[in-house]
Amino acid sequence: MQQSKHHKGKARSEYNARFANPDMRRRLQSMYRIDQPNTAFEDLLKRLDEAGARAEEEASQAVMENKQLAGPPPSVGGRPAEGIQEELHMAHEPLGIPAPSSTANHIEWPKVVANDAWREARNALLVKEKDLMKRGDALAAERRRLPMVEVPTDYRFLTADGETDLIGLFAGRRQLIVYRFFYAPDVENWPDGACSGCSMFADSITHHEHLAGRDVTLVFASAAPQDRINTYKRRMGWSTPWVTLPDDRFSRDFDVEEQFGINVFVRDGDRAFRTYFMNGRGVEAVGPTFTLLDLTPLGRQEGWQNVPPGRPQGAPYAWWRLHDHYGSAA
Repeated sequence: MQQSKHHKGKARSEYNARFANPDMRRRLQSMYRIDQPNTAFEDLLKRLDEAGARAEEEASQAVMENKQLAGPPPSVGGRPAEGIQEELHMAHEPLGIPAPSSTANHIEWPKVVANDAWREARNALLVKEKDLMKRGDALAAERRRLPMVEVPTDYRFLTADGETDLIGLFAGRRQLIVYRFFYAPDVENWPDGACSGCSMFADSITHHEHLAGRDVTLVFASAAPQDRINTYKRRMGWSTPWVTLPDDRFSRDFDVEEQFGINVFVRDGDRAFRTYFMNGRGVEAVGPTFTLLDLTPLGRQEGWQNVPPGRPQGAPYAWWRLHDHYGSAA
């Protein structure tokens, strides 16, 4: 099994949740370098596993009876058996663990002060926050001045409509952002779910139509086949384009073979260029429209930005629309 680095952030919950499988336990312990399990949490999950097994047996029996007898769908505990069957496909996915604050006996909250003192402290911090914002703008301006490298365009991607190449991923736009999304047989939650961290990123992502309104295409890329991807997209309620990688060439060439990451490309006719890459810590702060636009060479395309000569810019705010109302602009 390929031990992808992106798993490590969820090490303890993943390990604890799957303690009942000795092979998985040894594999995860080696992968995550965990010495001791959480005994109390193991006991809780053992009880949940036993209850889940009983529910699955009851639901399976009810479905069998339904196949033998005509009539309304059976139920288990007042719930449709088929609905329980649909939920059981997620039974192997670890349940959430409580936030530390929810089980803490005592929390040391900030000092209580008068309103004037609070405003004074808040305003002092605001100065630093605005400074950080301006330094972020300066960093984005520096990013827009990075050089770029030409890349091959004959990488293969599978879509719901067939096969395409790197130029095809642009969907006619000039800029492309590809997020390497880990969804594969060697990744947690398979087959009905994908990497928890990648999925949380996808939950926080902007509506891709806003990016399209600024001449940017956003695409997820995974090893999973299209039928799995489309089923998972429906389950999660996502609409971002998502392609299948039929081999590891793209992942290997663009530094996302072992870990999630974001690659940015631009297109000049039928030529493609890599302009930016990021992975690891920092990706969690990306997702809203403007954070993604700030990764691209054209940025937000608003006149206030610090950009090199020759980069088209327009009026700020004027381009904003409801995500379903960009029309031909997207």
